[in-house]
Amino acid sequence: MSMPRMLFLTAGGRHPEYSSGHISRCIMTAARIGKTNPQADFLFAMPQDKAGENIFLKAGHRPVTYKPSAEKKVIGKTIINYQPHMIVLDRLDVPPALMQWLKKFGKILISLDDSGRGARLADISINPLIPNKASYYPGYAYLTLSDLKIKKVPVKIPARQCLIAFGGFSQQGLTLKVLKALRGAKWAKQIRLDVFAAIDDTQQKQIVHELQFFAAGSRVHAYSDHFLEKLSKSDAALVAGGLTMFEASRLQIPSGIIALRDHQKINISKMSHKKLVLDLGATAEIKSTRFLQRVEMLLQNARVRKMLASKSFSFWSSLKGVAETTDLLQIVTLNKKSGRNSSRQATLWTKRSTKLVQAYVSEFCEHHHVGELIKAA
Repeated sequence: MSMPRMLFLTAGGRHPEYSSGHISRCIMTAARIGKTNPQADFLFAMPQDKAGENIFLKAGHRPVTYKPSAEKKVIGKTIINYQPHMIVLDRLDVPPALMQWLKKFGKILISLDDSGRGARLADISINPLIPNKASYYPGYAYLTLSDLKIKKVPVKIPARQCLIAFGGFSQQGLTLKVLKALRGAKWAKQIRLDVFAAIDDTQQKQIVHELQFFAAGSRVHAYSDHFLEKLSKSDAALVAGGLTMFEASRLQIPSGIIALRDHQKINISKMSHKKLVLDLGATAEIKSTRFLQRVEMLLQNARVRKMLASKSFSFWSSLKGVAETTDLLQIVTLNKKSGRNSSRQATLWTKRSTKLVQAYVSEFCEHHHVGELIKAA
């Protein structure tokens, strides 16, 4: 018996309501669980979206894809054939009707990053980004982020390389709008840009045209597995208020943030108040003088960039001692250390204990000959 078997239901790519962060979080979660539990097995399902599907393919996964009109038919068949222990929904505003339908399959339901009323019907609701009273696990400590040891990174003076990325869906041509707003700045030719976007050939030509107004070596990239590597080597970043904002801050990359969604405004406000990022406003403000002034502050003011990096280091290095989201999804894990003559131990992570969770834990303990179950703090 593989433990655990997880079906991730997600969305992303060029979909106007879902950024690629949902897909990335599912992939990162599976990779991290796989490191600690080689028996674990994963399957991913999402609405048809070529850009989103390519993110999975580059990570070595082939997702089940479906037309929105065939969602229940395909997901139902997938659940019956795959028989997961857990169904993990990484989507926004999951309707209660869909959650009620999924509950009929008798699987543990886990909801991530969901502000909808459907999250209340999940066995476990984890909401690190969106305030939701249904969650026992609110706050940034429960973010699923890339594996990274927090260490202080020196700020490069002056800023010469900047990354720009606004998720798989470039809302209303956002990437082009930002490039056009910045190209007339007196410092534009001093900044080399790495632009990441899931775009078609026409949009790519338009972006390449705009890059001629910036430093030589500026490039446009498709989203790929070297995104975080490029981000970590940047002197600054202009990104949306999703997962990339948190990754950039954790890497101590001074970043200016544009809000694409209302819930992003909440997180940007929190992060900006802590002086971890620079708030650039919503998409409608890109043509404003204030937007250009704040970007100039980010790229040209060494004091501001040092402050953002220093505050970010202090904040992320202080988030310790809280269970990782990956542990919570596994619900129960075998302890690595055990005395030679003592019985096997396991740690129970979840605070919410439903009948389905209890049954899974009992099955897990029996399968792994666990004699003592320790509840995590």
